[in-house]
Amino acid sequence: MNHRARWVVRALVLSLLFTLIGCGIAHAQDAAPEPPAAQSDKTPSSSKMICRQQPVTGSIIKKKTCRTQQQMDEEREASRQSMNDLNKSTGQTNGSGG
Repeated sequence: MNHRARWVVRALVLSLLFTLIGCGIAHAQDAAPEPPAAQSDKTPSSSKMICRQQPVTGSIIKKKTCRTQQQMDEEREASRQSMNDLNKSTGQTNGSGG
């Protein structure tokens, strides 16, 4: 087998391998059971699970993340507070960067 034929075979094997890995990851994400709180419509809105598909850098497969509204609000507030602390330590007073 010449050099070009070996290269073609390697490329085909690698593409098949990546395709199978990608399908396995996508299938595992689809097969993940819903959290019990997300299945019940009788839970208060602050404790109801909200699931979102979020892009992952360097991948075409999205990641499913589930959180309550309260958890999202707490994370947002913590991020806001971190940014405020960072701006205070660098002497910035607004988000203009200058």
